[in-house]
Amino acid sequence: MLIGHTYMIHVNREKALHLATHFEVRVCTSDFEGWKVMGQEVTDALPLAHESVYELRRLRRWPRWQDYTKITLLGLQAEIADFRPDIVLVENEPWSLLRWQTRWASWWAAPKAKFAEFTWENVTRQGIKGALIKLIYQAAAATGGQVICGNKAAKELCVAAGFPENESKVAAQLGICMETHPLASEAEKASWRVDLGWPPNSKILGFCGRFVEEKGLTELLEATQSLRREHPELRLVMVGD
Repeated sequence: MLIGHTYMIHVNREKALHLATHFEVRVCTSDFEGWKVMGQEVTDALPLAHESVYELRRLRRWPRWQDYTKITLLGLQAEIADFRPDIVLVENEPWSLLRWQTRWASWWAAPKAKFAEFTWENVTRQGIKGALIKLIYQAAAATGGQVICGNKAAKELCVAAGFPENESKVAAQLGICMETHPLASEAEKASWRVDLGWPPNSKILGFCGRFVEEKGLTELLEATQSLRREHPELRLVMVGD
């Protein structure tokens, strides 16, 4: 069973499509009513290639006004009890409500199932909030199983909190389908540079994500400015909310 808001969109459920060649798979994700990404309403349909390959459950999220780390999925325990999974993988931070809802629901509804979680978080938080999250990480380590980390720094946080190092893996959450996201041709690259008013031979660094300090944007700007002293053709494109 895969659990997480990421799977609202079928592109992200390609993982389920491939896992289904080895397992029976049920995906539990949140409904997308009223959910926006980069200001756009989220919509999704189940492609023909996915139908009957795995089971998809869209569960009503609560509270509806909170973001993805502060929601629970109504009816999740009933889904686990009905499916009786051998493996439960929840994809959210160790301190998120959904992680803890899934952990408790697994204990009650599928006590023999192996439990795993995925986390991207690689920031050590400071102050009272940091101390509280550190305790929650330690509680997650004491009640968890295997943890899959999206990067090396995330694994270091988990191991420091008590997750066994041999049960802590580093692997990307999702991949990129080169058929639906092909590399741009040289002609397309040159056209985009002209549209932006830049020389066709400009070298471009790209960032796409939230405009927050934790993403390292200050360091990215400083690095770009430093490199431009010897490489004036370098440009930086930033896309965010």
